[in-house]
Amino acid sequence: MKKAFLQLTAYFYLRSMKLLSIGVLVIFLSGAFTSCQKSKEYPIEPEILMSNRQEYHNPARIIISFTDGDGDIGFHESDTLPPFNFVDDGNGNSENKFYYNLILYYFEKNDGVWEEIETLVPYAYRIPYITPTGQNKALNGEIEVDVVLSGARPDSIRFDIELIDRALHESNRLTTPVIYR
Repeated sequence: MKKAFLQLTAYFYLRSMKLLSIGVLVIFLSGAFTSCQKSKEYPIEPEILMSNRQEYHNPARIIISFTDGDGDIGFHESDTLPPFNFVDDGNGNSENKFYYNLILYYFEKNDGVWEEIETLVPYAYRIPYITPTGQNKALNGEIEVDVVLSGARPDSIRFDIELIDRALHESNRLTTPVIYR
């Protein structure tokens, strides 16, 4: 009887060691697998690129791809204190550049020369808060903007685009392809 008890104990001991070994192996392999999948790392300054998908009729749909390493893109509705405060320019628009976080600078081609045109209503937007939760805050995505083209009707226009994060890091300045009207 004692021999059977010892054999049974040894069996359970070996079986539990085998299960423990398999469990440790599974945990090790899953840890090794997830550590091989590095999270994306981007610079803390936003970077923008033109998307391949654009629609250039009225309204023009401009689509940009972006990355931001620390994920501080966008505002809460309550983000209205300096440096994000509204400073009225007398026309109901803000003259404070940092009130907006996506700015499109409007250009017209006149006599073969591109000129930046100050518009009464700026092509400037407040992107909503999109910072991800969790430890890795890096962002990549697309922003779509429908731009109503109004005013004078030049043959060719384009925009320069800039994205600004909450730390006031300004992205590269991106130029759209020419929009023929």
